Amino acid sequence: MKQLITPDKVQKEMLTDFIIMGETKGLIGGYCENEFPVYYANEEMARMLGYDAVEEMVEAIDGKVINTIHPDDREQVIKDIGGEYYEGLTYETTYRMPRKDGSWFWTVDKGKVIRTEDGKLAIISACQDMTSFVERHKKLEEQNMLSQATIDNIPGGYHRCSLEEGHPFLYISDRFLAILGWTREEIKTIFDNKFDNMLHPDDRNLSAKYTARILDTCGHGFTQDQIYRVLGKDGYHWVTDATTLVKSGNQTFFQGNITDITDFVKDKEKKEKELEDSNQILNERNRILSALSRDYTTVLLCDLRQDTFEVVKGDTFTHNDPEEKQKLVRGSNCYSERVRYFFENILIKDSAPGYLEKLLPEYLMEELKEKDSIEIYHKTIPNGSGSRHFLANAVRLSNEEEHFKIILGFRSVDEIMKKEQEIELQREIIEGLGKEYFSVLAVELDKDRVFYYRESDENGKIISDFCKKLGLLLSVWKMEFSA
Repeated sequence: MKQLITPDKVQKEMLTDFIIMGETKGLIGGYCENEFPVYYANEEMARMLGYDAVEEMVEAIDGKVINTIHPDDREQVIKDIGGEYYEGLTYETTYRMPRKDGSWFWTVDKGKVIRTEDGKLAIISACQDMTSFVERHKKLEEQNMLSQATIDNIPGGYHRCSLEEGHPFLYISDRFLAILGWTREEIKTIFDNKFDNMLHPDDRNLSAKYTARILDTCGHGFTQDQIYRVLGKDGYHWVTDATTLVKSGNQTFFQGNITDITDFVKDKEKKEKELEDSNQILNERNRILSALSRDYTTVLLCDLRQDTFEVVKGDTFTHNDPEEKQKLVRGSNCYSERVRYFFENILIKDSAPGYLEKLLPEYLMEELKEKDSIEIYHKTIPNGSGSRHFLANAVRLSNEEEHFKIILGFRSVDEIMKKEQEIELQREIIEGLGKEYFSVLAVELDKDRVFYYRESDENGKIISDFCKKLGLLLSVWKMEFSA
């Protein structure tokens, strides 16, 4: 993103004002307009939110600073800024900001309204993460300056826990209770007043490792927020937990905030499931296409509900008709129109009664709701390769609210028909010979085997057995009995 504010001006307008906050963190600015269109952002701001570059961050928030504020916190932030913008206005507010990975963290935002070089008003905000926020409250607590009312109004599920086994609660805010739906008395009786007992059994090791990391840093180092499941009255909630170690007088305890990210996690899981299902359908489609493509001269991918098709391989529908007929359907992807064209111009209708009805969308969808596939034999006028006998195979891929997808393949069965005709002719010849001969053997000379024999009476059986025993390979035995 192009930074419209020069670094010198940012330093002049902002850094001096925020020196009391310690090391300056992320800076982000937006015009004083609806949803605060981005005016400025620095690299540190992008890094805080988990992005590698300012441009990536701006694209992720759709160019609007309002999208860096949790929806539940926006109303309060607007109140903290005030209802009227003017040059020199300053404010301080606290809200949750989204990271790239979907988690949220608490930030302290101190801002100022400036006038840009093009004469517009813009808000420039300096943001620090929850660690600094908690540290500030911790110091105020040690000085007895943090009132109970202030604690109750900290956004999120604020809580304190002892370092003892199971981490018994020392304090639970009303907002913590509201997130999970429990009362303080229920937490005491159901969970023995221990935070760990509220955790999902599979996630308790995550909490143990998290608190161990915090103890290792003695509460002074940066520790990434932890995500796990906490049991609420309505089931488990996915939360992100920002916790730090606090030492106040002779007491040491954990202090933190939980933010409910259940909707985000479920939406992510839903998208992952949809992607997995989509990949399975795609793999199945590719498997079917691969299998059909080996034997079928034409393969079509059809959507019966949308009445469309696309050619995957070949196109039996266009056959080899003259140019004037081809132009009727060329360029059209209407499935039913192409089926009718094929029926009227290419199919030999007597070969497949009901062909048109069976392949039209409504009938075919009804058939394939219960079956995985159906086959339809038919004859056509000879095409360029001379083929006349075909088998159409419709295979269901998916049945959804707006789509009913199938694979429709066509393959020539001329060779099969030819073989069947040869077998039928042989059978007729043998049947005819059987009327005159009492023993008939069909022999494959090149393979040195008898593959068929027929005897009409006991004499015929004796002769055929004798021939097989002797290994004589003769096509026809004829013997006449004398009186």
